[in-house]
Amino acid sequence: RWFAQHGKPLTRRWLRDPRFLLGLVMYFSGFSMIVWHDNILRNLRQPGGPRYVIPNEGLFQYVTCAQYLVELWTFFGFFLLSWGPNGLFIFCISFANLVPRASRATAWYVEKFGDEYPADRRHIFPFIY
Repeated sequence: RWFAQHGKPLTRRWLRDPRFLLGLVMYFSGFSMIVWHDNILRNLRQPGGPRYVIPNEGLFQYVTCAQYLVELWTFFGFFLLSWGPNGLFIFCISFANLVPRASRATAWYVEKFGDEYPADRRHIFPFIY
């Protein structure tokens, strides 16, 4: 509704704008990474195996919550391609929700697995946090 009533009308020229193109690439690459990382998580439990397993594939090599990282990547791409407050709002709400959850997830893994959990693995942003 915001775009229809208050937004600047987008023309075909917008489809060639670098923000739109980068956002489109980020959105679709992020979506494919969401599917990939969800698949990694879904296939962790093997019949007869342990109930909880540390994921080590994909971006899980670097962060506890790779699925949250790629979700934020996707929503930032949506913000860029939409270039409006709706996309920014979705990104900000997701960021405010997922970053603290990632921190709690790391604490859970450390409590559950102790020294077995990689000490250098970050919560959600590789090499940063």
